[in-house]
Amino acid sequence: MAQRRLKLMSLIKNQTNKTKNLSINYSMRVFACLFALSIHINLFCGSDPLPLVVWAVLIAHSLLYPHVIFLLSSTIADEKRNLLLDSFFYSLCCAVWGYNLFLMAVFLSVVNMTNLAAGGMRLFLKGLPMQALGLLAGGLLVGFEYRESLSTLSTLVATAGLVIYTSPLGLIIYRINSKLRENKQQLQKRTDHLESLNRLAYSVNSTLDLDLIMKGLMKTLEFMFPFESLYVISKMPDQRTFKIIGAFGSAISEYEEFTFKDLEMDIEEDADSIFIRGLTKDYIINIPSFTAEAVNNASNLDKSLYNIKPSRSLCYFPVHVQNKVVAGVAFINYEKTFQLNDGDLKLINEYLVQVGTAIKNVSMYELAEQARKSAEQSEKVKGYFLANMSHEIRTPMTAIIGYSEALLDDSLGEKNKQEFANTIIRSSKHLLTVINDILDISKIESKKIDMEIMSVELPVIISDLDDHINQLCKENGLTYQLKIEYPLPSVVQLDPTRLKQILFNLINNAVKFTHEGWVKIEISYTSEKMIFSVEDSGIGLTEDESNAVFGAFAQADSSTTRLFGGTGLGLYISQNLARLMGGELSVVSEKGVGSCFTLSVSAVADSGLPSIQSASALTESMDEYKSKQKTLFIPKLTGRVLLAEDNTDNQLLIQRLIMATGAEVHIVDDGQQALDAVINEHFDLIFLDMQMPNMGGEESARLMRERGVHQPIIAFTANVMKHQIDHYTGNGFNHVVEKPIYQDQLYAVMQDYLPSQNNLGAVLVVEDDLVNQQIMVRLVKKANPQVTVLTANNGAEAVEICQQHSIKLIFMDMEMAVMGGLEATIKLRKMNIKAPIYMTTGHIDSQHKQQSLDAGANGFLVKPVDRERLFSLIHTSL
Repeated sequence: MAQRRLKLMSLIKNQTNKTKNLSINYSMRVFACLFALSIHINLFCGSDPLPLVVWAVLIAHSLLYPHVIFLLSSTIADEKRNLLLDSFFYSLCCAVWGYNLFLMAVFLSVVNMTNLAAGGMRLFLKGLPMQALGLLAGGLLVGFEYRESLSTLSTLVATAGLVIYTSPLGLIIYRINSKLRENKQQLQKRTDHLESLNRLAYSVNSTLDLDLIMKGLMKTLEFMFPFESLYVISKMPDQRTFKIIGAFGSAISEYEEFTFKDLEMDIEEDADSIFIRGLTKDYIINIPSFTAEAVNNASNLDKSLYNIKPSRSLCYFPVHVQNKVVAGVAFINYEKTFQLNDGDLKLINEYLVQVGTAIKNVSMYELAEQARKSAEQSEKVKGYFLANMSHEIRTPMTAIIGYSEALLDDSLGEKNKQEFANTIIRSSKHLLTVINDILDISKIESKKIDMEIMSVELPVIISDLDDHINQLCKENGLTYQLKIEYPLPSVVQLDPTRLKQILFNLINNAVKFTHEGWVKIEISYTSEKMIFSVEDSGIGLTEDESNAVFGAFAQADSSTTRLFGGTGLGLYISQNLARLMGGELSVVSEKGVGSCFTLSVSAVADSGLPSIQSASALTESMDEYKSKQKTLFIPKLTGRVLLAEDNTDNQLLIQRLIMATGAEVHIVDDGQQALDAVINEHFDLIFLDMQMPNMGGEESARLMRERGVHQPIIAFTANVMKHQIDHYTGNGFNHVVEKPIYQDQLYAVMQDYLPSQNNLGAVLVVEDDLVNQQIMVRLVKKANPQVTVLTANNGAEAVEICQQHSIKLIFMDMEMAVMGGLEATIKLRKMNIKAPIYMTTGHIDSQHKQQSLDAGANGFLVKPVDRERLFSLIHTSL
């Protein structure tokens, strides 16, 4: 019984809800059905009777159909189904009426208008086949007859029905459109409000300079209200007095501003003042019109302010932070009055919520600045730097973790795996750079930072730079352009680590502070200096910000950190590094337009190598570098290696790298085990981690040397500052390999101390053009660093070298002075020299190719030499 009662109540509830939603359609459907019935009666009663079955169908449709489907409907989807049924039945009626054009136009136009209004084009199109089906069914029901004309009464009934039906339908559509317009206006108003809030939030949160904050507030509110000036009144540290700490607006002269700021307001003596009462009582004071007579009855403070500059209108707001009044903001007009209603007051008060936080932040920042100046400069810089490193560390860590997890997907293609792996490596290197920055600030302050000047291939720098910014711009939806002024030196003398540190910082800033638009890099070389310009279309800097941007913590205020992240020390470090590299870092910027940072560093070019003359030459060099990065050379070595490392993951990684060379590796967990192993067994090379339980690597190495162990000992450590490396090499270590471990560095050290598995012999490069000769030598060494490369300037020298050395592969220029390549090849074959000979030539016709083969060459290479083919020949021949 209870269940039946619940079902009945649920049914009643559903009917009530349904009636609210569908009552209008129900009423219009009842009218339309009665309207159709009136036409039935007018047409067929008397002179032209219909069969009883047909009358039963028509009467059921007119009197029962609208009520039945109303009871069966509860949703919009149900009502759309009902409209399709309407399309069918009204079309059936039109067929019964003899397909009269006027009646069809009346009913079908009403049906189509209703479908379009209720369901749009989709319901309209669905209704068309239902109408066609109804016309067909009606014809089948009563026969296909055409009624050419109607009686006057029938025409009047149809006309009246059309007018009566379409009038409420038009009214409904009008109300819908009115509501839509009203909603659109409200949305636009809300959008304008949100845009104003956004502008204000940006103004408030982009700086800790109170003047800039309040100027931004004034600029925002001037768009909405006819304000002439703005004053900020704040409580002083003594908690007793208030002062005007800011006066803004074109209506205030400089003299008046200073005069206002000199006034002090006492919380007790000036308790009746508008400016004190509004804060202590915590309410808004709105005075649309001031008069001199009204001021005579005011407090002495208010009279003083009025005498300095008579005002016309005033509105004063208390400003809150965490439900406490921290300041007051007054809008005062001196020329024209303003009228503010309750809605205006509420809106302005909403904007001022953010101003309260800004004022508190300014106060906190000023206190922090005072504390910072009272502390030791270097310790404060380091502490602040470390406190704000979280974002800079987490950014590359996000890529490392995310792409590492993605690599576990078995369905991932090889191309994606390679891209993800490269991204992980690139982000890891960037993370290492960030960690190094933590130490840089203290080294700069103590003037102990070191520059490591070395020969650097410029395409390598540009390739890393290009990859890094390309990835950042793609992730942030920015356009990127690389512009280079040729020629560029191929090799220069500089510190590559510090150069990339500066450039990566500039690039990261350009992308970070550019919400949309572009970033452009320009590179040139002049007067033994590399010039890099990083330009963007970002938020830009004011003149004051440009002057201060290279100071420590210039951008590390709370608002900028919150909006953009970063520590604010990057440019400070970069400027110092640029000067240590014999250059300078400068900026040209315009607020809201963008910035251009220009870096110049001393870079002496290697005059013995050809310069890069074109974009195609640079691209080829960059592709060569990337290919080398993808196909790391692993030397083939022999010997036993001892590895002391306590971390299991590191053990497995280093073991895999060492075993790939063919060397045997023995693993122990700490320095004591390493010492015991060395005493009992022979090892050709020893790797010791510095920090291990029981006994660290440094103590273990010392004890090994004391016991007469002379084998090379290599330190694994993250402590790679110059004085730390000097300490290790001065206390028994032969070399230091830094953590994280780079494979090429590890293999280079192993090659220095372990013998090769076999004697590869030598490769002979025969070329009379010294530039081409050096290029070929470099390519051969890149293909296999273990191979010995000999050179000859002509064929005669090549014959002589082959008599004295074991040559495994020869690259022979075809046309040379003294003796050409064809003649030299013939002589070498007669001497029974069986080494493969490949002719290098600029001729690609079949005649020259055949001449090479006839002379005894194994093949030929077309100049300029294809790097991939050259590498393949070296790998298969040695």
